[in-house]
Amino acid sequence: MNISEINDIAGRFDISDSEAKRIAAAANNEAEFIKIWENDDWWTDGNTAKDKLMTDKFTLPLCAYEDASKAIAKLIKEKIGKPKYRLERRAPETRDFSESPTSFGVTETWELTDTFGSFLDGPNGETHATYIPGFGIAAETYEDDIYKILDDEIGGAFFGKYTEYWDDMEKFYDSGEAQDFVSEQKFDFFAQVKSDYEGDTLNETIKALETAQ
Repeated sequence: MNISEINDIAGRFDISDSEAKRIAAAANNEAEFIKIWENDDWWTDGNTAKDKLMTDKFTLPLCAYEDASKAIAKLIKEKIGKPKYRLERRAPETRDFSESPTSFGVTETWELTDTFGSFLDGPNGETHATYIPGFGIAAETYEDDIYKILDDEIGGAFFGKYTEYWDDMEKFYDSGEAQDFVSEQKFDFFAQVKSDYEGDTLNETIKALETAQ
């Protein structure tokens, strides 16, 4: 699940941010999120507190974070010169206030002088259902794309090192400890990248990410 979906769904449940992220790491969609929330309790902060004392049993090679940084830089470079989507009401004659991205009539493109922060907030052209009355569709952003990159790079590095979880995915889903580690690595890495480069130009961000060690 991407960050927009997590925020949309978690807001409807009386759970902490960490619990929402923990469930989202094991769910592919809202239906799976709700099923886990209703039927399991491994994701609660109370049940995972003892596991957090043991998360140092998992580590990732430095190259996992270097590869993630380079993949983010590649994404940015691919979007330079591409139109900036704008949002418009899908059905202005109704009470649905959903907005969808469009490039129709758009003349502004992504430039190296734009900031990384504005890039993160920029619509990427994709949408997802929210299942919220009056706001049924939400536009995704490039921040969502970066989380997908981290799913591939950080998640891939974890399963590449701890192959027993890849060979038996049920073992991974049964381990709140393993899921916590992967989820926290992704969210913490993104938070650090955002903090470091949010105010920098895309040109500066690309250079920094490509040489990150």
